[in-house]
Amino acid sequence: MTFKTSVNIRFDIGKEEFINRYIPTPSHTEALNGLLDGFVGSGNRSHIIVGAYGTGKSLLATVVSTLMSNQSKCIEKLSNKFRHFDDEIAEKIQQVSGTEKKYLPIALSGNEGRFRKSIIKALLQALRNEGVEIILPGVAHKIIETITLWKESFPQTFEQFKALAEEANFELEGFQAKIVEEDEGSIEWFQRIYPRLTSGAQFEMDYSDNFLFKIELLLKAASEHKKVLIIIYDEFGRFLQGLPSDLMNETMQDIQDLAEIADRETSLHFMLITHKNLRQYFVGYNDEIAKEFQRVEKRLRQYNISSDQATFLKIAQVILTENLEHKPCIDPKLIPGMTKGIQTFPMFPILNVEDRQRVIIESLYPVHPATVYLLPKLSSVFGQNERTLFTFLESNETGGLQNHISKTNDYYLPYKLFDYFFTSMEDTEISGSVSEEFVLYRKALTRVNTKEVDLDVAESILKLISIWKICNLSIHQKLTTDFIQFALILEDDVLAFTLKKLTDAKAIRFNPLTNDWEIHTGSIVDLQQKIEKQKKSYVLSPEVVCKVLLSDFKAKYFFPNYFNDEHEMTRFAKVTLVLESQLKHLNQFRLKNSRYDMNIYYIIAENSSPKKILEYISNKQSSTKEVFVVHPQTVKVIKSHLINAAILKEFMADKNLLAEDKGILEEIKILQSETAFAIAKYINKLQRLDKDLLWYHVDGAQQPQSEKEISTWLSRICERLYPQTPKIVNDSFNRMNLSSQQKAGSKQVIDAILEHPKEEQFGISGTGPAYAIYAAVFKNNEHFEENIHMMDYENIIYQPYAMLRQEILTLLERKPTGSFADLIRIFTASPYGIRLPVVPLLLVALLRDRWSEFMLYRNDIFVPGINGEKLYEILEEEGAENYRYTYEKIADNHLKFYNQLDSVFADFTEERLEGQNVSRLIQTCGTLVKWLRSLPRYIQITRQVSLEFETLRTLIKQTEVKPQQSLNNLYDTFGYNIEALHSVKEYAETLIDIKRQQAYEEFKRVTSLTSKVQLITWLQQYESFKKTNDLVKALNSSQDNNEWFNEFLELFTGVRFEDWSDKTFDKFVGELEDSIRELTEVLLDEEVANQSNIVSIKIGNQTKTIAKTEFSVKSKTVYSNIDRILKNAGRNIPKNEIEYMILLLMQDYVE
Repeated sequence: MTFKTSVNIRFDIGKEEFINRYIPTPSHTEALNGLLDGFVGSGNRSHIIVGAYGTGKSLLATVVSTLMSNQSKCIEKLSNKFRHFDDEIAEKIQQVSGTEKKYLPIALSGNEGRFRKSIIKALLQALRNEGVEIILPGVAHKIIETITLWKESFPQTFEQFKALAEEANFELEGFQAKIVEEDEGSIEWFQRIYPRLTSGAQFEMDYSDNFLFKIELLLKAASEHKKVLIIIYDEFGRFLQGLPSDLMNETMQDIQDLAEIADRETSLHFMLITHKNLRQYFVGYNDEIAKEFQRVEKRLRQYNISSDQATFLKIAQVILTENLEHKPCIDPKLIPGMTKGIQTFPMFPILNVEDRQRVIIESLYPVHPATVYLLPKLSSVFGQNERTLFTFLESNETGGLQNHISKTNDYYLPYKLFDYFFTSMEDTEISGSVSEEFVLYRKALTRVNTKEVDLDVAESILKLISIWKICNLSIHQKLTTDFIQFALILEDDVLAFTLKKLTDAKAIRFNPLTNDWEIHTGSIVDLQQKIEKQKKSYVLSPEVVCKVLLSDFKAKYFFPNYFNDEHEMTRFAKVTLVLESQLKHLNQFRLKNSRYDMNIYYIIAENSSPKKILEYISNKQSSTKEVFVVHPQTVKVIKSHLINAAILKEFMADKNLLAEDKGILEEIKILQSETAFAIAKYINKLQRLDKDLLWYHVDGAQQPQSEKEISTWLSRICERLYPQTPKIVNDSFNRMNLSSQQKAGSKQVIDAILEHPKEEQFGISGTGPAYAIYAAVFKNNEHFEENIHMMDYENIIYQPYAMLRQEILTLLERKPTGSFADLIRIFTASPYGIRLPVVPLLLVALLRDRWSEFMLYRNDIFVPGINGEKLYEILEEEGAENYRYTYEKIADNHLKFYNQLDSVFADFTEERLEGQNVSRLIQTCGTLVKWLRSLPRYIQITRQVSLEFETLRTLIKQTEVKPQQSLNNLYDTFGYNIEALHSVKEYAETLIDIKRQQAYEEFKRVTSLTSKVQLITWLQQYESFKKTNDLVKALNSSQDNNEWFNEFLELFTGVRFEDWSDKTFDKFVGELEDSIRELTEVLLDEEVANQSNIVSIKIGNQTKTIAKTEFSVKSKTVYSNIDRILKNAGRNIPKNEIEYMILLLMQDYVE
């Protein structure tokens, strides 16, 4: 007998060899039962068989089709096979074999074209083969269309057709009439002669329309002739993969229609064979298409066929014991060694000890147990290839079992499968990954030095490793040295020697990570030599050690789960790695880690023994929130690996090294993995909480050896540290780092408390982050918001808040001024342990009634406008340690003084502070500052003031940076004499008039002008200087104004008098004296003045003065234009008109 790798249903139906070779297996039972149920009339008649390559799907369909078509004489034999396996199936086989109906198997495979067309065409052909002729609707139209085409486009063919019609006694018009009437004889005659007119082409019909109607016609014809159609569509997945998108909906509907009509009509059975579910072929498409195929899939009964080890072993046993000729028997001397081997390496867990020896060692001899284990895996890898299980068992080719038996009775070792499956890579359809392994094998083989090692042994090792890797069997059975010895039956010394030589040649390597041998994929460069050379001069610093260790450190946090569950929050212990040499900087680590709930310090010994490190720590002061764990081994045990890791990292950055060989990068990565594995084994002692770790805690050490134990211990520590933790059930808010949305929500709640403390829910509504925070902090904690609404902090029901409030007030009253960080620490430290982002909200809420008495300073400068935004900026960006708080407890005498100040400066109350949550001190300071700023600028800055006003002014300015100190000094100065303050205020408010009078007195002194009359006379005297002298010009412009002196001062100095300074006053006097001096000097020589560049023209009572000057280019142009106009245009104008014209111009343009 012969075996085939795969079945072609179209050609193999009816062949007895498939009945003979069929071996009943559990995986086929359900499918066979379901298929036979359909034939005996009690089950579904539409099916889909799903299974991987090599599971026997097509063979099962072939056997059933052969059985139903009565094309085999081996039905009784098949029934007898199932008598010993499943009586129900055997009975059904006997039942269906006696049917009177004739079953017609119709086999389709792969992509047959359009689904409906291929189905109808196949059904028509099957019926015609049985002598059943049927004309489907649409044939007549196609024939008439064809004749018309010949007549119009192919006249020669048309003439030949007419000649044949005449021979058959058909008149053309009569023939066409019969075709239209769908006369069966005429249509059959046309189909017969069509090939003679078209060089052998068959007459093809378009069956795309009315698919379901045509199927029903075909089934009706089949039923009338007692025929049952069995549609078997093999490799249906290949059809679906090539299905055009525009035919998807049509195909889905056709499959559904066929399935439904098959279950309705007894004359049709419908079977699809695929490798996976229909919907899985459309994973990359949109969900609608996948869901639609899933819906269609439900119309068919589905059977999933799998290949398991038990089935494979049963088939292999039958083939080797019953069908294989010249099978040798095992030498009894080999049995003990093989028995020990299959017990040591559990490759067949489904068999008991007795069956392992009987089946694996004896029945399947000469196939080695490792070869047996490999074969089913190879079958799945090469599932659609000619080289599979059955061809191997009967092949006489190189590597085939028959070939092996013909030459020797020894074991067929697993490496020989490589020779069989890789005879010719070009002829082998394999995946890219398999091809890559073959290339690696060839590459490794070229590195073998045949002068040092036995080539046959080396090849057997390389082939075993390669084929084991191809089948990915290391996940079940590692390729250890012992297993290789068992699989290849090699002597210990031979194997050890060969493995060493292959390793030295970089052909193979032992991977300590996976604990098995593998083909070496690295370069020919001796990296190990380079590493050793670098090691000689490499200095391993603590920084490098920490960096390397931390790269493999995974357990960075431990959680007190019991505490967290009870308090509904997430506390954790931060794990920090510390070297022995870094212990002197332990306080720096503590400062950095102070914000964590607890800290676990993993200590790595360097030079001292771990026990001495533990003793050193126990003598140091530590807190309850600290746990120390000392590694039981010093870092020296992995020093070499640490150096390797550091050097390999440098190699990765060395472009010149990487350019030496294209495989060097891969080898560096492999070495890094090995190094990391060794380091991880060391550091994992800490992460796994090994029992030999050394623990220390101030309240007594524990020895936790699991995450559950350490979690329980940490929970107990948390209960002692944070017994008064407020329960804020909001994981998004009650955490160390807030999202921008949560932070914005918290700021909103803070501002709402400050601005609307008595409003219900502080005016917060909706379901956003702000409301969730409000509910978690206030509403869910005994409605704490009600205490704030009523400013009733004496009756806080929720105890953690009540205790926290009392502790805050105690600090503020005991220490009214201090570091803001001390106040924040009350919240974050034991016994509360409140998360820092929660503190701003609770601070405002707990001090809302005292908020006006609470102030912050930075660098002794008052910080105004404290709100949510500012508080988060202080805590998260600038740091609370950079701020100081002041809590003012105003004494009665000071309060009386503040009231007096408010009365004295009642007209200057700062409206912007009204209704705001600011302290009384700040309100008073704001009033004083507003009064001062209401004074003219001259008065605010002049030094020429009374001592009392200078004192008042200075103290008011200082209130903007040191409000409390400034008001205290103000109280010392005026607190006992408020009338003096009244006097100073009046003095300041009238001082501007005094200063103005001082300026006027200086004006009279310098100019000797004491009256308005004198001023007018003086201006007439100096009228000719009104353009050249600033004094004359300013006085001339301001003389007509009642407030002439004020206007004069501004025109002469260019500055409004209220905005003067002492320097402006001095400059005014100086410039005034300079102007008078200039006028005096000019008048000393009137004649010289008359001959000067000044020209005076008297017009009526006015004197016009004109200064001679040099013309610019532009002026010269204007002058020449005017002169030319007057000369040319004025010829016909009387002279007196011209003169009057000039006079008018002079009045307009000359001052």
